[in-house]
Amino acid sequence: MTGRRMMNFPAIEPLRGILSWWVVTAHLLGTSGLNFDRGNPMSFIRNGSLAVEVFMIVSGFVISNLVINKREPYTRYIFRRFWRLYPVHIIGLTVALMLYYVGLPIYGVLDGAAWKYWLIGATMFHGLVPQEILVDGSRPLLQPNWSISVEFQFYLLAPTLIAVLYRPTALKTLASAAAIVSLMVVGIAQSRSFELFGISFTYPHNSHILYAFRYFMIGIASFLVVRQIPQGSHRLELKSATCVGVLLFLLVFICTKSVGIAVWAGFCPFLFVDVSESSISFKAGQMSYSVYLLHMIVVSLLSRFLPFDGWLHFFLLSAASVPLIALVSWHSYRFIEKPMIDFARQVSDHNTGRAAN
Repeated sequence: MTGRRMMNFPAIEPLRGILSWWVVTAHLLGTSGLNFDRGNPMSFIRNGSLAVEVFMIVSGFVISNLVINKREPYTRYIFRRFWRLYPVHIIGLTVALMLYYVGLPIYGVLDGAAWKYWLIGATMFHGLVPQEILVDGSRPLLQPNWSISVEFQFYLLAPTLIAVLYRPTALKTLASAAAIVSLMVVGIAQSRSFELFGISFTYPHNSHILYAFRYFMIGIASFLVVRQIPQGSHRLELKSATCVGVLLFLLVFICTKSVGIAVWAGFCPFLFVDVSESSISFKAGQMSYSVYLLHMIVVSLLSRFLPFDGWLHFFLLSAASVPLIALVSWHSYRFIEKPMIDFARQVSDHNTGRAAN
């Protein structure tokens, strides 16, 4: 059964663009050997995991919009979600494997085990592989791809989770949102190591769904609240959204001490700001997935040619890599991501049409 059209929140794309380049900057700093004491404002930029937390909240929000409004069959939904993630993921993984075998590893692996990392990564369930089975198996060959597994784990569970939480009436929806926020405050399975039936499971990169659960839930809760506001009835000017956003960021950060959650809270007013789809910020969001997943290939290769360290290394590496990352990512979006998204849509639409006949 087909539902209503999805609600449109164009400001999500610029946010994705900012988050992807936040992660790039964090890795440029790390590759240059630059680290900062806790409390130093630069330490927040250096911590790319904070951007990933916001990415997860955004996913909870966007997938809720998709599931509630499109109401497509689960097989069609997961088919399209799979093809949204997999092509760039497997290509990046394969390039990293090839570079490893020619002596240019992007990310450290156990000697002689590169093919094992590739195989585990190819399943997209690599985030569930604990240290006890394969060291750093949750980050096979490429540093950022641990979160791709978490994302896919969420995609698998999201329709059922949202169906349980979603209620058609405003009062019940707000009650569900309140319950979600309560779970977020308490936190679920935040430990990176736990035991089950006497067996230890260690995940140093927070790559299992239970750890990330609260962030996806915040995104779901946000959508359940925002959807109660008639779209188009409360548009904001950029200046007004900025003022409200700063206040929300400060308030939530003081209450939660979480930069990621505070960034999302500060962004929420921008959901009601119009953004042109032809703007550079919107296009930056379109290629954000490729930027996020592929940038370390460029950064790692170029870094080998710079003998310096520290800030000089950072500025030279940034000047060389940023344009190339943008170029590679835009072509990846144009010739891999978008065609595969269109392919998945055409196949699922064709199958849906056959089923209707």
